[in-house]
Amino acid sequence: MRQNTLYFANFVLRFGEEKALLDYAEQILIPAFTDDTLIKSYTSASFYFYEARLERLNDDKDNPVMALTGRFIKDTELRREQIFDPKKGLIKDEKSIRSCPNAYFILVLNDHRLLYLPETRNAPGFGAFKNTALSFIREKHNQFIEQLQSEAKQSNEKLTKKALRTEHPSPSLEVLPIVAKDAIEDFVDRYAVLKQIDFRLISPNEEIDTKSLLADVRQHLGQELNASSTKVTTRNSKGLDLTSAREKLVEASDSDNREIILSGTDKSGNLLKGDNDSFKVETPIETVPSERKRLNRVLFDAFRDNVKAKSIKAAEVADKAKSAIKKLSALL
Repeated sequence: MRQNTLYFANFVLRFGEEKALLDYAEQILIPAFTDDTLIKSYTSASFYFYEARLERLNDDKDNPVMALTGRFIKDTELRREQIFDPKKGLIKDEKSIRSCPNAYFILVLNDHRLLYLPETRNAPGFGAFKNTALSFIREKHNQFIEQLQSEAKQSNEKLTKKALRTEHPSPSLEVLPIVAKDAIEDFVDRYAVLKQIDFRLISPNEEIDTKSLLADVRQHLGQELNASSTKVTTRNSKGLDLTSAREKLVEASDSDNREIILSGTDKSGNLLKGDNDSFKVETPIETVPSERKRLNRVLFDAFRDNVKAKSIKAAEVADKAKSAIKKLSALL
């Protein structure tokens, strides 16, 4: 039986500088995932969410854990042009077959953690998930603006789309794989010369961000300039100190709101580049339940085990977010 691997990411959805994921959960985020008519199409494939819905992951009504769960599908066609026969050699033989690899996801709304389980080979990754989600969120945001303008007209209120978009800014989305400290250390050890480290600092959602040097840079530079992300680069063409780099990178991994990019050469002189995806936290799932409720429990328990083991940092959720979660819980 093939073993599945569970991955984790930070789902950072913002609407301008002041508003984030839970501010538009009912109006935009939830419809973006649960509207089964939405499809993101390319020449070679289409992407969509299947049977996505809002669920409560625990039985504590006073402190509910709310999540969007479902399957993310890549609908494509596998094609071949030729086959090889030991006696005849290459033979032209064009055939195609439809293929729909998928991943199961749990987007925990309390702390915007994304639990992501590829269920098949060649399942779509975080990049495809981000692009599809953002496309659908933008579509629902446009519909929300149009609805507000329509309601204003019915009330004889003059409201332009420009004014509405200023009040309700366009969405931006980051899906950052959560990194493992030991994986970062192992990756750094592959370098003979580490020439550059880039930190891209992302404005968080509703959780309270930890204070550190990089957090201070984001607050005092990024926020003052109304930036959704801020980049810090350290570079030395002759090579950064690997011991110090390893220590600083492990320290930086305490926050899930930053992307880390490493550039340099390995011990064979080949170019070596790594980012969050290169050293992400992974958890093996030996048995994947077919029943949805049990699957949610297995994956969420695996997530909490990683939090207890400190492989994933527990987010300190703000009071505003807790109130919004209780409101969503009342919908079920």
